[in-house]
Amino acid sequence: MYPKHILSPELQKALSGQGACRMLHGHTSEVVALAQVRENGTRRVEHRDPERDAESVYEIPSALFATRNKAEIRGAMQTWYSAFESMCSPDLSSQKLLWVDPLRIWMEARDWLSDETASYYTLLGIRTGLDEVITVVEVNPPNGGLPNNRRQGLAAYDARNDYWILHAGEMHVDGKRVHISDLLDADLPPALVDLGDGRKLPYYPVARLGASSEQIVRDTKRFVNCCLRVRAGTEGGPLAAETQRSAQSLEESLSLTRIPAQPEKVIDPEHPRIQRALVAELKLRHLDVSRDRVGSLGPDLYTIGGPSHFLFEIKTSCGASDYLKGVGQLLVYESALKRSFQKFLVVPTGLGKVAVSILAGLRIGVIEFSQHGSSYAFVFPEDFPTFKQ
Repeated sequence: MYPKHILSPELQKALSGQGACRMLHGHTSEVVALAQVRENGTRRVEHRDPERDAESVYEIPSALFATRNKAEIRGAMQTWYSAFESMCSPDLSSQKLLWVDPLRIWMEARDWLSDETASYYTLLGIRTGLDEVITVVEVNPPNGGLPNNRRQGLAAYDARNDYWILHAGEMHVDGKRVHISDLLDADLPPALVDLGDGRKLPYYPVARLGASSEQIVRDTKRFVNCCLRVRAGTEGGPLAAETQRSAQSLEESLSLTRIPAQPEKVIDPEHPRIQRALVAELKLRHLDVSRDRVGSLGPDLYTIGGPSHFLFEIKTSCGASDYLKGVGQLLVYESALKRSFQKFLVVPTGLGKVAVSILAGLRIGVIEFSQHGSSYAFVFPEDFPTFKQ
């Protein structure tokens, strides 16, 4: 598939054996290091190309070419998975599901890690609470041969011999098929891919595999964010899609250039239980609550539709740091979402009068909760609305 004159003899020999991945950069012949074989038998490929690490996937090459070589497809998928593996938070990940906590994204590889004959089945998603895992999109290239409508993923290479993971754009949302282009043509322009059979079809960039592991994961998160906006727009209309867009823009502006080492975390199981109980209570008041958080940082809940908009932030304790963080989250997100909300801090019973008065001055209401066995009771402000069905 590649002209052999661009490869050193040593690299030709390495790439010809045991299905090694051909991750090549055109401007140098010593760019691929085949690292140790992992315990499950897959290979890790390291890339050393700092000049291009900071490039975004949105700098789409003018020409991309699909590969039908099974070894190259497998190598591309393993490189993609290895990027997540190197960046994941071990205490929150499993053997197949890799959770990258700073970027709030996970990847799950089904079967193909341990079975070289299995079809690729790879899920990408987010966590909306502390334990709620939401699948956003699947990226499943064919094992070999030509892509088809059933398998939306694709492995391809560009003129500089970088490999890419791509997606045809179709998603299933609420039992129906939707396409990225229906909502996001301007956000995520497709690349035209030569399939090698006379067809050239548009595909959306997921990640460029010649970058660093961190950049690969960041590029993938951008694609997942686009898919999340498509889902929000399909389920909740243009307002829900715009809410996600604004939140994601804020999160990108707050992200660090480099991801720092993450300390081990203890997950608080109470938070999602309170969240579910609050959703049920709001539904009794005939308020439609988004199934998704605003972005991935918070706040925890917001309402959609209706004459008023409500924003909620839940804290399982009401210490000074919880209080200040909750207030900051509500104020920052209201500003980022560019419209007015009735804001509420949801805290355990016992918040002091001074704290309540400060919140009132900031136009933030308080909803207190208490636990009774396995259930929760909420005390709403007297003027909190209950809408008729």
